[in-house]
Amino acid sequence: MLDNLSIRADADGQATIPAIASTPATRQARERSILACAMDCLGMAVLVVDGKGRPVAASAAAHASGAIAGAMREHAPALARRARAQGRRVGMPVEAADGTRHWLVAATIPASWDALVVIQAIDASGPDRLDPGLVADLCGLTRSEAEIACMVADGMVPKAIARRLDVSLATVKTHLHRLFRKTGTRGQADIARRVSRLPAAPPQS
Repeated sequence: MLDNLSIRADADGQATIPAIASTPATRQARERSILACAMDCLGMAVLVVDGKGRPVAASAAAHASGAIAGAMREHAPALARRARAQGRRVGMPVEAADGTRHWLVAATIPASWDALVVIQAIDASGPDRLDPGLVADLCGLTRSEAEIACMVADGMVPKAIARRLDVSLATVKTHLHRLFRKTGTRGQADIARRVSRLPAAPPQS
């Protein structure tokens, strides 16, 4: 994994080079330094890669967790390609070498020298609170469909979902049929199993 201290030291060296104006090299060095500092502040496993999936920076938590860090590096190129091609958050379930289950969630961020991809490892071993926005992104659903999927995963039946959302039962059933089609599932129990494997909402800071 990358050493953020060395990234900052290299950036400091670049910044001392005399220049009439900011050059692409000095801008890149400053951005790398800022990125390295941000990684050190994160309490979760995060890996930043370039467009080809090559590591650029990593959080301290990613360094500490060798098993999940290895899985992140292994799948980084494929996730980077998908995130850049689809222009949205994408994810894949993985099992680390130590047997822990995670979702790797990837999204693009801009930088002066490349379109970087941030990959976050989220524990998928029994989420307490599903994030409909994340479910929508990872399963290719609308927000309404994702909210219904989360309610189904919580054990709610269509009539209760209709009352909660203040919509007709027919509307809920229409959303469910779309859910089945988009996720390749065959019923509410299948939807519940699929969604329950997704990661919970990340902790709020």
